[in-house]
Parts: sequence; C-alpha cells; structure tokens
Amino acid sequence: MTKAPGVQLFKVWGNMDELDRIQVVKQLAEFEGEMTDIRFPASGSLYLRHSMAVNNACMTLDLDMDPEREFCIGPSCDRGWHTAAKITDSRHQGPCQ
Repeated sequence: MTKAPGVQLFKVWGNMDELDRIQVVKQLAEFEGEMTDIRFPASGSLYLRHSMAVNNACMTLDLDMDPEREFCIGPSCDRGWHTAAKITDSRHQGPCQ
C-alpha cells in the first residue's frame, strides 16, 4: 500500500463551506456503496498467492476481480478468531502457524 496524495480531510474540514462538506460526505457514501457491492468468495484475510505456503488453505478470487490471479482469501489474521489458548506467545507472528 502506498500513501495517497493530498491533504488529510481533518486539516481542511474547518475551512470548508457547508456545500463542500456535503459533497465530501456524498462522495464517501458513494464509495461505501460501491464497496458493499464487492462479493468475496469466502471470509478471511487477503493474501498475495505467492506468499501462501503449500499447505495453507487459500481460495482464489473471480477472474473479473483479479484477472492476474495475484490474490487469494486465506486464514483470518484477526486475533478475534483465535482462542486464548493459542495466543501464548507475546511476539507478533502474523497469520502463520
């Protein structure tokens, strides 16, 4: 991921007039609507396919979403999905076992 060019919204929000603020909120709502239309084939985290180990379960995305077949849906790396018994080591280990 790369940093997007521009100025952070919180830095200019106070200087914007009401009409500009409404336009920003409308654009954000449109973007959110577009993102809710995206359908993924599974729940989990997004991975580069070449980074997955052979024994990791991975589901590829549809060709229209990922024509280069670079990404896949793999195990969730969110700590909420792991039991306390599994989290015994304080070092960050990512999604790998």
